Amino acid sequence: MAKIGKNRVGLSTASCSVSFVKSFLGWSVHRNQPDFFSPAFLASNASQFCTRDKGKEAEDITRWYGAKDMRCTLVFDDQPKTNRDSIESRGMIYQGIQTDSTVHVADYDAGVQRLRERGCPC
Repeated sequence: MAKIGKNRVGLSTASCSVSFVKSFLGWSVHRNQPDFFSPAFLASNASQFCTRDKGKEAEDITRWYGAKDMRCTLVFDDQPKTNRDSIESRGMIYQGIQTDSTVHVADYDAGVQRLRERGCPC
């Protein structure tokens, strides 16, 4: 399970190049943080590939972790026109990021603040 502090992490990508994504994440992240994006994590239902509905996939990931309340799910995404409504209609928090698909510290901090405003543990 990938975690940042108390928060569990899921992965949902529209990329259908599953082997490339797993290889890239395994090389770039796993070498520095062995418990993060491990082969077991990338093979689990916490990782969704070739997704077309980010809200549904984020909901599936949240449920896979055993949570029932979508209000404490934070989704970082760079496609507000196609994904924001699907995410927010399920009660989750949409946190936009730049189109370089990188979650910057400011994005993370803004998202955590929104979780705290909802009374979510983080």
